Amino acid sequence: MLSEEQLAKRREGVCGSDIAAVVGLSPYRSAFDVFLDKTGQGAPFVPNEHVDRGNFLEPALRQWYAHKTGAQVAEVGTIVHPQNKLVIATPDGVARWESGQDKALELKAPGPYAEGWGEPGTDQVPLHYLFQGAWQLAATELGACDVAALIDGELQIFPLVRDLELEAELIDSAQKFWRDYVKPKRAPPVKGLDEGWLKTRFPKDSGAVLEAASLSLDAKALVESYLERWKTLKVAEKDVKDLDAQVKATMGEATSISGAGWRIDWKLASGSTSTDYKAAFHELGGQNPGLAEELEKKHTRIGQPSRRFTPRILKGGTA
Repeated sequence: MLSEEQLAKRREGVCGSDIAAVVGLSPYRSAFDVFLDKTGQGAPFVPNEHVDRGNFLEPALRQWYAHKTGAQVAEVGTIVHPQNKLVIATPDGVARWESGQDKALELKAPGPYAEGWGEPGTDQVPLHYLFQGAWQLAATELGACDVAALIDGELQIFPLVRDLELEAELIDSAQKFWRDYVKPKRAPPVKGLDEGWLKTRFPKDSGAVLEAASLSLDAKALVESYLERWKTLKVAEKDVKDLDAQVKATMGEATSISGAGWRIDWKLASGSTSTDYKAAFHELGGQNPGLAEELEKKHTRIGQPSRRFTPRILKGGTA
């Protein structure tokens, strides 16, 4: 877990956990989210189960890695590249052997649904972790990084070798991000991953109707581009639904259909279970009719209202 001092230092540059988002290839964060963090506008970080799992398991995984490899693993804190202050990393450790070999270490606990991992001993790790490892090597100037991941109950090790060409591309992207967005405090475009921020920033609608004629050329082009893609998606969804039915008809009672590199299953799933709690309340009320209403009211929770985003093509419209 990072200290407040480390967190403050990390806001002064791009870190290993930022770089995949900066280049638009993180499944969890966007460049916009990194921008908010670096400019002090981000919401306070709230750990989830995945983060807690990694934090609690990290010391044990570090010890397990040392036991498995015979290395001495040192925690080195947050490192800033001496010539390029923008390159910042907080590796989970640096592994050292008596031979004099040093490696950066990244520890991962991806959980039961780990995807994107290849065979242990290869460099086949999820792309965002590959970029993170490359960034750690840029900051530490070490030649290799081991990504040690707890997968299926085993500590599997994936060795990464420093790739100067990839490193240069990542540094160039980070510098451009800092120059174009962070330094002038000009936000990059929001992405689908920023839906939570949008809901917080604009929780209510005012009732106003924006006329397309009043928009800037760029804004109007953006809306028109969205509508064109939305229409294409709707047509594609209908086509897929039709083809879905035709494939099912082809399969009949077969459980699966497979080919080279693909498989389609149509299996009987367990029926869903639901409880009519309202009926249960009334039955429990029995001779006391008012009790059912009282219990129902007591245990009913109304969620926060949220805005519904609904594109439409109006009759006679061409957008």
